[in-house]
Amino acid sequence: MERGQYPIVDLEGIERLKKMLDAYAEAGGNFIDTADAYSQWVEGNSGGESETIIGEWLSARGNREDVVLATKVGAHAAAPGTASVVSEGVAE
Repeated sequence: MERGQYPIVDLEGIERLKKMLDAYAEAGGNFIDTADAYSQWVEGNSGGESETIIGEWLSARGNREDVVLATKVGAHAAAPGTASVVSEGVAE
C-alpha cells in the first residue's frame, strides 16, 4: 500500500485512513510505503502528517512487528527549490 499524496486535513480524513489501514491489514497487507515529503505540499501541512497517523495506527493496533514500513529520505524541501537530508533516526 502506497500512502502518500492523499491529503489528510481533518479528523474525518484521519479516521478514514485508519479504517483503510485496518482493511488492508485484515486482507493480509503488510507493506506500507510513504514519505514525509508527500504531505508537505498540501497547504497547512509541514510534512510528516501521514507518518504520524500511521505511527499512531501501528501503536494502537500493536501490529508494528507485522508491518514493513518503507520511506524515502532527502526529498523534504527545507525551502522552495532546495532539499535537505536529515539522517537523525534513519536506520541502515
